[in-house]
Amino acid sequence: MWVVCARVPALAQSTRVTKLTKALTEWGLRHVIWRSHSVVREEHEDGGIPIDSYPGSRRLPKFLRYIVWMFVVSLRCRKQPPGTCFWCVGFESALPIAFFIRKDQRFVFDNNDNFSKSHRFPAWVAKVVGRLERVIARRADLHVIPGADRWDGSAPNLRVIPNVPSSRALLAARRIADERGYRRPDDATIYVCGWLTATRGLTQLGYALDEIRRRGVRVVVVAAGAAETEEARSFISRDEVDYLGVISNEESIATCYRVTAMLTYYDPAVEINLIAEPNKWGDCLSTATPFICNQEILTSVRYVDSGLCYRCPYDDVIALAETICVIARSHRFTPKEDLCEGSKGEGWEALIHRALVESRLL
Repeated sequence: MWVVCARVPALAQSTRVTKLTKALTEWGLRHVIWRSHSVVREEHEDGGIPIDSYPGSRRLPKFLRYIVWMFVVSLRCRKQPPGTCFWCVGFESALPIAFFIRKDQRFVFDNNDNFSKSHRFPAWVAKVVGRLERVIARRADLHVIPGADRWDGSAPNLRVIPNVPSSRALLAARRIADERGYRRPDDATIYVCGWLTATRGLTQLGYALDEIRRRGVRVVVVAAGAAETEEARSFISRDEVDYLGVISNEESIATCYRVTAMLTYYDPAVEINLIAEPNKWGDCLSTATPFICNQEILTSVRYVDSGLCYRCPYDDVIALAETICVIARSHRFTPKEDLCEGSKGEGWEALIHRALVESRLL
Protein backbone atom coordinates (compact mmCIF):
# COMPACT_ATOMS: atom_id res chain seq x y z
CA MET A 1 0.00 0.00 0.00
CA TRP A 2 1.35 3.42 -1.00
CA VAL A 3 0.23 6.81 0.27
CA VAL A 4 1.18 9.84 -1.81
CA CYS A 5 1.27 12.78 0.56
CA ALA A 6 1.27 16.12 -1.26
CA ARG A 7 0.18 19.45 0.16
CA VAL A 8 -1.27 20.79 -3.08
CA PRO A 9 -4.71 22.30 -3.71
CA ALA A 10 -5.34 20.45 -6.97
CA LEU A 11 -3.63 17.41 -8.44
CA ALA A 12 -3.81 18.82 -11.96
CA GLN A 13 -1.54 21.65 -10.83
CA SER A 14 1.23 19.28 -9.71
CA THR A 15 3.26 17.69 -12.48
CA ARG A 16 5.11 15.73 -9.82
CA VAL A 17 2.01 14.09 -8.36
CA THR A 18 0.57 13.42 -11.80
CA LYS A 19 3.73 11.63 -12.98
CA LEU A 20 4.01 9.64 -9.78
CA THR A 21 0.41 8.44 -9.60
CA LYS A 22 0.45 7.36 -13.23
CA ALA A 23 3.67 5.42 -12.59
CA LEU A 24 2.23 3.70 -9.52
CA THR A 25 -0.84 2.75 -11.55
CA GLU A 26 1.33 1.29 -14.34
CA TRP A 27 3.27 -0.76 -11.77
CA GLY A 28 0.01 -2.13 -10.36
CA LEU A 29 0.57 -0.62 -6.90
CA ARG A 30 -2.49 0.25 -4.85
CA HIS A 31 -2.33 3.81 -3.58
CA VAL A 32 -4.25 6.77 -2.23
CA ILE A 33 -3.44 10.46 -2.33
CA TRP A 34 -3.55 12.78 0.65
CA ARG A 35 -3.81 16.42 -0.26
CA SER A 36 -4.95 19.68 1.32
CA HIS A 37 -7.25 22.64 0.73
CA SER A 38 -10.34 20.69 -0.29
CA VAL A 39 -13.24 19.02 1.47
CA VAL A 40 -14.40 17.39 -1.76
CA ARG A 41 -13.63 13.75 -2.47
CA GLU A 42 -13.09 13.49 -6.19
CA GLU A 43 -11.63 11.14 -8.77
CA HIS A 44 -8.22 11.55 -10.31
CA GLU A 45 -8.45 12.50 -13.96
CA ASP A 46 -6.55 9.37 -15.02
CA GLY A 47 -8.20 6.18 -13.86
CA GLY A 48 -10.35 7.09 -10.84
CA ILE A 49 -7.61 6.82 -8.19
CA PRO A 50 -9.18 7.36 -4.73
CA ILE A 51 -8.17 10.63 -3.12
CA ASP A 52 -8.21 11.49 0.57
CA SER A 53 -8.74 15.22 0.97
CA TYR A 54 -7.80 16.84 4.25
CA PRO A 55 -9.54 20.17 4.86
CA GLY A 56 -7.87 23.09 6.59
CA SER A 57 -10.27 25.92 7.20
CA ARG A 58 -9.68 28.64 4.61
CA ARG A 59 -10.61 31.21 7.22
CA LEU A 60 -7.50 30.38 9.24
CA PRO A 61 -4.08 31.97 8.59
CA LYS A 62 -1.76 29.87 6.43
CA PHE A 63 0.36 28.78 9.39
CA LEU A 64 -2.65 27.50 11.33
CA ARG A 65 -3.94 25.70 8.22
CA TYR A 66 -0.61 23.92 8.09
CA ILE A 67 -0.90 22.96 11.78
CA VAL A 68 -4.28 21.38 10.93
CA TRP A 69 -2.66 19.56 7.99
CA MET A 70 0.18 18.25 10.20
CA PHE A 71 -2.22 17.07 12.89
CA VAL A 72 -4.49 15.17 10.49
CA VAL A 73 -1.61 13.62 8.53
CA SER A 74 0.13 12.55 11.76
CA LEU A 75 -3.00 10.78 13.04
CA ARG A 76 -3.73 9.12 9.70
CA CYS A 77 -0.11 8.05 9.36
CA ARG A 78 -0.21 6.09 12.60
CA LYS A 79 -3.43 4.35 11.56
CA GLN A 80 -2.07 2.96 8.27
CA PRO A 81 -1.33 -0.79 8.15
CA PRO A 82 2.16 -2.26 8.56
CA GLY A 83 4.25 -2.12 5.38
CA THR A 84 2.67 1.12 4.16
CA CYS A 85 5.05 3.26 2.13
CA PHE A 86 4.59 7.03 2.11
CA TRP A 87 5.75 9.16 -0.81
CA CYS A 88 6.08 12.68 0.62
CA VAL A 89 6.25 15.44 -1.97
CA GLY A 90 8.17 18.32 -0.42
CA PHE A 91 9.12 19.38 3.10
CA GLU A 92 5.58 20.33 4.18
CA SER A 93 4.33 16.82 3.47
CA ALA A 94 7.38 14.99 4.82
CA LEU A 95 7.61 16.79 8.18
CA PRO A 96 4.70 15.07 9.99
CA ILE A 97 5.45 11.69 8.38
CA ALA A 98 9.13 11.75 9.37
CA PHE A 99 8.33 12.29 13.05
CA PHE A 100 5.19 10.16 13.45
CA ILE A 101 5.79 7.19 11.16
CA ARG A 102 5.85 3.76 12.81
CA LYS A 103 8.86 1.43 12.61
CA ASP A 104 6.93 -1.01 10.41
CA GLN A 105 6.29 1.74 7.82
CA ARG A 106 8.64 3.43 5.34
CA PHE A 107 8.78 6.75 3.49
CA VAL A 108 10.33 8.58 0.56
CA PHE A 109 11.34 12.23 0.93
CA ASP A 110 10.75 13.68 -2.53
CA ASN A 111 12.69 16.91 -1.98
CA ASN A 112 11.69 18.51 -5.26
CA ASP A 113 11.91 22.09 -4.01
CA ASN A 114 14.20 22.81 -1.05
CA PHE A 115 11.74 24.54 1.28
CA SER A 116 14.34 26.45 3.30
CA LYS A 117 15.63 28.09 0.10
CA SER A 118 12.30 28.52 -1.68
CA HIS A 119 10.93 31.23 0.60
CA ARG A 120 12.25 34.53 1.91
CA PHE A 121 12.41 33.49 5.54
CA PRO A 122 14.16 35.44 8.29
CA ALA A 123 17.67 34.02 8.75
CA TRP A 124 16.84 32.15 11.95
CA VAL A 125 13.72 30.56 10.44
CA ALA A 126 15.65 29.42 7.35
CA LYS A 127 18.27 27.89 9.64
CA VAL A 128 15.68 25.96 11.65
CA VAL A 129 13.87 24.75 8.53
CA GLY A 130 17.21 23.75 6.96
CA ARG A 131 18.05 21.62 10.00
CA LEU A 132 14.62 19.99 9.90
CA GLU A 133 15.15 19.19 6.21
CA ARG A 134 18.36 17.36 7.10
CA VAL A 135 16.65 15.39 9.86
CA ILE A 136 13.92 14.34 7.44
CA ALA A 137 16.53 13.40 4.81
CA ARG A 138 18.40 11.19 7.30
CA ARG A 139 15.25 9.41 8.44
CA ALA A 140 13.91 8.75 4.93
CA ASP A 141 14.36 5.36 3.31
CA LEU A 142 14.90 7.22 0.04
CA HIS A 143 15.76 10.90 -0.46
CA VAL A 144 15.12 12.17 -4.00
CA ILE A 145 16.50 15.45 -5.40
CA PRO A 146 16.25 16.79 -9.00
CA GLY A 147 19.91 17.86 -9.31
CA ALA A 148 23.24 17.42 -7.55
CA ASP A 149 23.43 21.16 -6.81
CA ARG A 150 20.30 20.93 -4.67
CA TRP A 151 21.94 19.18 -1.71
CA ASP A 152 25.26 19.50 0.09
CA GLY A 153 26.96 16.21 0.78
CA SER A 154 26.05 12.62 0.02
CA ALA A 155 24.28 9.76 1.76
CA PRO A 156 23.44 6.12 0.99
CA ASN A 157 19.74 6.97 0.65
CA LEU A 158 20.27 9.97 -1.66
CA ARG A 159 19.36 9.71 -5.35
CA VAL A 160 19.48 12.36 -8.08
CA ILE A 161 16.46 11.97 -10.38
CA PRO A 162 16.36 14.68 -13.09
CA ASN A 163 13.08 16.43 -13.85
CA VAL A 164 12.61 14.77 -17.23
CA PRO A 165 9.19 13.72 -18.54
CA SER A 166 7.92 10.21 -18.06
CA SER A 167 8.13 7.93 -21.10
CA ARG A 168 4.34 7.76 -21.15
CA ALA A 169 3.96 11.55 -21.17
CA LEU A 170 6.57 11.98 -23.89
CA LEU A 171 4.97 9.37 -26.15
CA ALA A 172 1.55 10.94 -25.62
CA ALA A 173 3.01 14.37 -26.41
CA ARG A 174 4.53 13.14 -29.66
CA ARG A 175 1.19 11.59 -30.61
CA ILE A 176 -0.62 14.86 -29.90
CA ALA A 177 1.97 16.81 -31.89
CA ASP A 178 1.62 14.43 -34.86
CA GLU A 179 -2.18 14.46 -34.78
CA ARG A 180 -2.29 18.26 -34.67
CA GLY A 181 0.44 18.71 -37.25
CA TYR A 182 2.81 20.62 -34.98
CA ARG A 183 6.02 21.73 -36.69
CA ARG A 184 8.79 24.17 -35.85
CA PRO A 185 7.63 27.58 -37.17
CA ASP A 186 9.63 29.88 -39.41
CA ASP A 187 8.76 32.92 -37.29
CA ALA A 188 10.19 33.23 -33.78
CA THR A 189 7.66 31.63 -31.46
CA ILE A 190 8.31 31.82 -27.72
CA TYR A 191 6.57 29.47 -25.30
CA VAL A 192 5.58 30.62 -21.81
CA CYS A 193 3.89 28.06 -19.56
CA GLY A 194 3.15 27.21 -15.95
CA TRP A 195 2.79 30.05 -13.48
CA LEU A 196 2.06 33.20 -15.45
CA THR A 197 3.44 35.63 -12.89
CA ALA A 198 5.81 38.58 -12.64
CA THR A 199 8.45 36.45 -10.90
CA ARG A 200 8.55 34.08 -13.90
CA GLY A 201 9.55 36.73 -16.44
CA LEU A 202 6.15 37.98 -17.58
CA THR A 203 7.03 41.62 -16.94
CA GLN A 204 10.38 41.39 -18.71
CA LEU A 205 8.88 39.60 -21.69
CA GLY A 206 6.18 42.25 -22.02
CA TYR A 207 8.73 45.06 -22.21
CA ALA A 208 10.91 43.00 -24.56
CA LEU A 209 7.96 42.48 -26.92
CA ASP A 210 7.41 46.26 -26.99
CA GLU A 211 11.05 46.73 -28.00
CA ILE A 212 10.83 43.98 -30.63
CA ARG A 213 7.72 45.58 -32.12
CA ARG A 214 9.60 48.89 -32.44
CA ARG A 215 12.29 47.02 -34.38
CA GLY A 216 9.72 45.64 -36.81
CA VAL A 217 10.47 41.99 -36.03
CA ARG A 218 7.59 39.47 -36.04
CA VAL A 219 7.36 37.36 -32.90
CA VAL A 220 4.56 35.12 -31.62
CA VAL A 221 4.15 34.06 -28.00
CA VAL A 222 2.32 30.86 -27.08
CA ALA A 223 1.16 30.98 -23.46
CA ALA A 224 -0.36 28.22 -21.31
CA GLY A 225 -1.35 28.22 -17.66
CA ALA A 226 -3.72 29.92 -15.27
CA ALA A 227 -3.97 33.70 -15.77
CA GLU A 228 -4.98 34.54 -12.22
CA THR A 229 -3.42 38.00 -11.82
CA GLU A 230 -4.26 41.27 -13.52
CA GLU A 231 -0.77 41.31 -15.04
CA ALA A 232 -1.26 37.84 -16.51
CA ARG A 233 -4.67 38.74 -17.93
CA SER A 234 -3.21 41.88 -19.48
CA PHE A 235 -0.35 39.88 -20.99
CA ILE A 236 -2.50 37.21 -22.64
CA SER A 237 -4.63 39.93 -24.23
CA ARG A 238 -1.68 41.20 -26.28
CA ASP A 239 -1.85 40.82 -30.06
CA GLU A 240 1.31 38.68 -30.15
CA VAL A 241 -0.01 36.14 -27.65
CA ASP A 242 -1.81 32.90 -28.49
CA TYR A 243 -3.27 31.86 -25.14
CA LEU A 244 -4.08 28.15 -24.78
CA GLY A 245 -5.53 28.28 -21.27
CA VAL A 246 -4.77 25.56 -18.73
CA ILE A 247 -3.56 22.43 -20.52
CA SER A 248 -2.37 18.97 -19.48
CA ASN A 249 1.27 18.05 -19.00
CA GLU A 250 1.22 16.01 -22.21
CA GLU A 251 -0.24 18.92 -24.18
CA SER A 252 2.38 21.23 -22.73
CA ILE A 253 5.21 18.96 -23.85
CA ALA A 254 3.57 18.61 -27.29
CA THR A 255 3.48 22.40 -27.58
CA CYS A 256 7.28 22.41 -27.49
CA TYR A 257 7.20 20.98 -31.02
CA ARG A 258 5.41 24.06 -32.37
CA VAL A 259 7.72 26.73 -30.90
CA THR A 260 11.29 27.88 -31.45
CA ALA A 261 12.19 28.49 -27.79
CA MET A 262 10.76 28.44 -24.27
CA LEU A 263 11.09 31.24 -21.72
CA THR A 264 12.20 29.97 -18.29
CA TYR A 265 12.83 33.00 -16.10
CA TYR A 266 13.07 32.71 -12.30
CA ASP A 267 13.44 35.59 -9.84
CA PRO A 268 17.07 35.46 -8.57
CA ALA A 269 16.01 37.11 -5.30
CA VAL A 270 14.67 33.69 -4.24
CA GLU A 271 17.67 31.53 -3.28
CA ILE A 272 16.39 28.25 -4.69
CA ASN A 273 16.01 29.84 -8.12
CA LEU A 274 19.79 30.19 -8.39
CA ILE A 275 20.01 26.39 -8.58
CA ALA A 276 16.73 25.77 -10.42
CA GLU A 277 16.09 22.37 -12.02
CA PRO A 278 12.66 22.95 -13.58
CA ASN A 279 10.51 20.39 -15.35
CA LYS A 280 10.52 22.83 -18.27
CA TRP A 281 14.20 22.13 -18.94
CA GLY A 282 13.50 18.40 -18.95
CA ASP A 283 10.73 19.00 -21.49
CA CYS A 284 13.13 21.05 -23.63
CA LEU A 285 15.85 18.39 -23.45
CA SER A 286 13.42 15.66 -24.44
CA THR A 287 12.04 17.62 -27.40
CA ALA A 288 15.31 19.38 -28.44
CA THR A 289 13.70 22.76 -27.83
CA PRO A 290 16.01 25.67 -26.86
CA PHE A 291 15.14 27.72 -23.81
CA ILE A 292 15.85 31.25 -22.65
CA CYS A 293 16.70 31.75 -18.99
CA ASN A 294 18.15 34.48 -16.84
CA GLN A 295 21.90 34.17 -16.42
CA GLU A 296 21.72 34.26 -12.62
CA ILE A 297 20.56 30.62 -12.69
CA LEU A 298 23.86 28.82 -12.07
CA THR A 299 22.59 25.39 -13.11
CA SER A 300 21.92 26.60 -16.67
CA VAL A 301 25.64 26.94 -17.51
CA ARG A 302 25.99 23.30 -18.58
CA TYR A 303 23.47 23.84 -21.39
CA VAL A 304 25.07 26.93 -22.93
CA ASP A 305 27.93 25.34 -24.88
CA SER A 306 25.59 22.83 -26.50
CA GLY A 307 23.48 25.64 -27.91
CA LEU A 308 20.31 24.65 -26.10
CA CYS A 309 20.28 27.62 -23.73
CA TYR A 310 20.18 31.38 -24.30
CA ARG A 311 20.94 33.48 -21.21
CA CYS A 312 20.17 37.12 -20.34
CA PRO A 313 20.39 39.21 -17.17
CA TYR A 314 17.07 39.01 -15.33
CA ASP A 315 16.26 42.73 -15.48
CA ASP A 316 17.83 43.53 -18.88
CA VAL A 317 14.82 43.63 -21.18
CA ILE A 318 16.90 44.96 -24.09
CA ALA A 319 19.14 41.89 -23.89
CA LEU A 320 16.04 39.69 -23.84
CA ALA A 321 14.64 41.50 -26.88
CA GLU A 322 17.93 41.07 -28.72
CA THR A 323 18.06 37.36 -27.85
CA ILE A 324 14.57 36.82 -29.24
CA CYS A 325 15.57 38.75 -32.38
CA VAL A 326 18.60 36.46 -32.76
CA ILE A 327 16.25 33.48 -32.54
CA ALA A 328 13.99 35.12 -35.12
CA ARG A 329 16.90 35.62 -37.54
CA SER A 330 18.09 32.04 -37.16
CA HIS A 331 14.64 30.82 -38.34
CA ARG A 332 14.93 27.15 -37.45
CA PHE A 333 16.92 25.39 -34.77
CA THR A 334 18.94 22.31 -35.70
CA PRO A 335 19.79 20.44 -32.50
CA LYS A 336 23.28 19.10 -31.98
CA GLU A 337 23.60 15.39 -31.39
CA ASP A 338 24.19 15.73 -27.65
CA LEU A 339 21.01 17.73 -27.19
CA CYS A 340 18.89 14.71 -27.98
CA GLU A 341 20.15 12.70 -25.02
CA GLY A 342 17.02 13.57 -23.04
CA SER A 343 14.75 11.94 -25.61
CA LYS A 344 17.06 8.92 -25.97
CA GLY A 345 17.47 8.39 -22.23
CA GLU A 346 15.18 6.80 -19.71
CA GLY A 347 11.94 8.39 -18.67
CA TRP A 348 11.33 9.71 -15.16
CA GLU A 349 9.34 6.66 -14.08
CA ALA A 350 12.18 4.28 -15.06
CA LEU A 351 14.69 6.29 -13.01
CA ILE A 352 12.33 6.35 -10.03
CA HIS A 353 11.64 2.61 -10.34
CA ARG A 354 15.36 1.81 -10.21
CA ALA A 355 15.81 4.02 -7.13
CA LEU A 356 12.91 2.30 -5.36
CA VAL A 357 14.30 -1.16 -6.15
CA GLU A 358 17.76 -0.17 -4.92
CA SER A 359 16.19 1.11 -1.72
CA ARG A 360 14.21 -2.14 -1.32
CA LEU A 361 10.92 -0.30 -1.44
CA LEU A 362 9.73 -2.45 -4.37
